[in-house]
Amino acid sequence: MPDPGVLNDKVRAYIEALSPAARAMLLRSMQKARDRGEATSPTEAILKAIGQFSADQAAVEQALVARLVPAASRGELVRAAFFAPAEPFLLDVALPTKVPARIYRGSLAAIWTWLNRDIATAEVDAACREDVADPHAAGARLRRTLAPRLIGLLADTKANPKGQARLAFHLGSELVLQDLGDLLYIFQNEAKIAGMLSQLPKTITLADNNDAPSLGDIIKVKKAIDESQLDAHYIATLMLSRANSAAAVADFAVRMANTSDPRIVHQSFSGRIIDAVLSEVDLWVGRAEAHLADRPGRMAALEDLRSYRDLVRQLDLVVSPSEVPAWHKRLGAARRTMSERIGREIEPVSGMLRRSLRVDAQHAGSGQFDTDALEDAEFGIRLLWEARNALDSLALNELVNRQKRQVEQSLEVMTAKLLSDLKSRQGTDRTNLIAAVDGAIRISAIVFGEEYSQLLKKSRDLATGKQMGRAAG
Repeated sequence: MPDPGVLNDKVRAYIEALSPAARAMLLRSMQKARDRGEATSPTEAILKAIGQFSADQAAVEQALVARLVPAASRGELVRAAFFAPAEPFLLDVALPTKVPARIYRGSLAAIWTWLNRDIATAEVDAACREDVADPHAAGARLRRTLAPRLIGLLADTKANPKGQARLAFHLGSELVLQDLGDLLYIFQNEAKIAGMLSQLPKTITLADNNDAPSLGDIIKVKKAIDESQLDAHYIATLMLSRANSAAAVADFAVRMANTSDPRIVHQSFSGRIIDAVLSEVDLWVGRAEAHLADRPGRMAALEDLRSYRDLVRQLDLVVSPSEVPAWHKRLGAARRTMSERIGREIEPVSGMLRRSLRVDAQHAGSGQFDTDALEDAEFGIRLLWEARNALDSLALNELVNRQKRQVEQSLEVMTAKLLSDLKSRQGTDRTNLIAAVDGAIRISAIVFGEEYSQLLKKSRDLATGKQMGRAAG
C-alpha cells in the first residue's frame, strides 16, 4: 500500500496541474459520487486535496490583497465599516440648520479625525492594521469598543456648557457635535434599527399606487415600532429610506393611525412621524440654499425647487396640514424661507439678461463675449420659470409675474436688435454679435418655446450667409 503522505503529494500535484474549470468539474463529479454512496478512498483523497488546495489558495490571495492594498486604503475600509449603521441617515449636502436624525456625510470625516487624533489613536490604528479581507468585522469591533466611551463623554459634556463648547471646537463645529449625538444614538440602538428595517416593506408608496403596502404590512410595522421604542425621527428616516417619496411615509403614518382626521393623527404617534416627514420640506429648502450658494452646482437648485413643490402639494393631499396649526406653521416658515431665497435670485434677472446681451455696435468684433454673464442670466431665467410652476408653494406671485413680463419684453427687443446688427455688419468680424445672438436664441427656447427659437435660428443663418452658402453649393 502506498505511503499516505506520498499519495497526498501526488494527488495535490495532480490537482494543482488542473485548470480552475477542470478542477471545478472534477469536484462536482466527486461530490455527486459521494452523494450516491459510490465514494472510494481515492475519491475522498481527491476531495480532501481539492478542499485543502482551495483553502491554501484563499489564504495566499488574502495575504496578497493585504500587501497590495495600502495602509491608507485599509483605513478607509475600516472607517466605512465603522460608520456603516449610519448609512440610511446620511445627507450629502450640508444644511444651514440641523435636522434631527440626519447626519451630514462630511461630519463623519471630522469625527473620524477626532477619534484618531484625540480619543482612541491606539484602537483606531489597531483596527486599521487588522486583516483587510474583513474590514466589516474590524469596524464593528471598533464600534463596540468606542461607543460606550463616547456616549459617556457626550453625557458629561451636556452638563457642562464650557466642556460642550470645547468639544465642538475640537470636532470643528457645533453641527458636527450634533451629528455625533445622532451617530451615537444609532450605535446604541443598532440592533433595534436593523430589526426595524427588516420589518419595513421593500418599497413604501402612496395608497393609490398598485404597489402600496398592504394592511398586513401596516400591522407588522406598527408592531415593530411598539417593540423598538425608537425615536420617531429615526423611524421616519428609516421609512424614508424605503419610500419613493416623503409623502408616501406621511400617507403610511395616516393609515397606521386608522383615521383621516388630521387633528386626531397629530395627537398620535403617527403625528410624530409626520412631524419628521415635514423636516423633508426643510431639507429641500436647505438643499436649495446650499446649491444656490455654489455657482458650479447651482443647476441642482432647480431640481430642489421641483422636489419641494411636489412634496408640499402631495402633503396637502395626504394630511391636510392646514387643519393642524403646528403643521401649518412649519410649512409656512419653510415657504417664507424658500420664497426669500428664490426671490433674491430672480429679482435682478431681467436686468442681467439685458446686460448679458448688450454688444457695443462700434466694437462688435473686439474682445470676448461675456459668457459668464449670459450663463448667470440663463440660470436666473430657468429658476424664474421653475418658480412659475411652484407659485402655489411659494409667496412670490407678484415678483414672478412682473419678472416674467420684463424678461419677455427685454428678450424680444434685444434679440431683434442683435439680428438687425448682425445683418448690417456684413464683411466685418462679427464674433461677439454671433455669440450674443446664439445666447438670445438659447434663452428664447426657454421663454418662448423651441418652435420660436427655430425661427430665430433661420434668421440668424440668413444674416450670416449660411443658407446662401448652402444653396450655392
